[in-house]
Amino acid sequence: MPLNAGIFVKPTPDVGRNLQIVQELDEAGVDTVWQTNNVLWPDAMSFYAAAAATTERIRLGTSIMQIYPRHPAALVSQAQVIESLAPGRLRLGVGTSHRPRMEKNLGIKMGNKPLTYLREYVAVLRGLLWDGEIDLHGEFFNVMEAYPEGTVTPPKTEISISALSPKSYRMAGEIADAAISWMAPIRYLVETGLTNLREGADAAGRETPPLIAHVPVAFTTDRSRAREAASVDLAYYGALPFYQQMFEKAGLPRTDNGRTPAEVLDEVVVSGTPGEIRQRLEATLAEGIGEVLLHPLIVDDADSERRELVSLITG
Repeated sequence: MPLNAGIFVKPTPDVGRNLQIVQELDEAGVDTVWQTNNVLWPDAMSFYAAAAATTERIRLGTSIMQIYPRHPAALVSQAQVIESLAPGRLRLGVGTSHRPRMEKNLGIKMGNKPLTYLREYVAVLRGLLWDGEIDLHGEFFNVMEAYPEGTVTPPKTEISISALSPKSYRMAGEIADAAISWMAPIRYLVETGLTNLREGADAAGRETPPLIAHVPVAFTTDRSRAREAASVDLAYYGALPFYQQMFEKAGLPRTDNGRTPAEVLDEVVVSGTPGEIRQRLEATLAEGIGEVLLHPLIVDDADSERRELVSLITG
């Protein structure tokens, strides 16, 4: 029985090989491929334009597009290309990223209201991608745009937002088509994420959108090897204030050395035999999580472990 799951493919300079991987996932019947967009990584939207033209059915998800370096109208223009090539297959996830990355590395001021900025950003996306027009005069954006009548049929692209804090989950419930987590323990997602997602949806008078749990996966029964594999991709998050606050709310230790604590890695990484991993993922979905976004942590061989993951979720 297939799981409601997609697979993360990390952007690398070898764009041709990554495109081949997406084509293989498409042929294998994987529902969604996901990519994170980060400055200096190959651009996810440009990559997906190539993937849209060379695949048949796989959905193309961003988890997430960083919103501060890119105006929402520019992102809409990129989405139009993908929607034209692969109608209904783009899953547009957006988020604020983090103050150290935006301000220290890029010199972009985030200010003190990142969620307000995100709310207005999504309003522009929603207006143009769903209604074909936007007239927004907000705290951060003043956008007045409309497609000439009869020129564009709004594609109604799925718009999701990243969520860490209770406030972000409530906002996702109000305005988004899904909330996308990252580095959060499942018990935190169930007790805090889902609760606030429902409260936000109820307040907005709409159905509760799904929570997509971004789950790191390692094919090993040796927890020390799982931690070692996780440290390659996940050690950095322990130094970021938004994640530190979330770990504290989840009852996990904060870091004192800028690296993600081992206790956090043990909570968020799913490892074991293929059968054990499958059982953990099934249990996660049974908790009310709408979908899992699986992030392969390479233990020995990336290609063989990805094939194992594909078999695990499609069989």
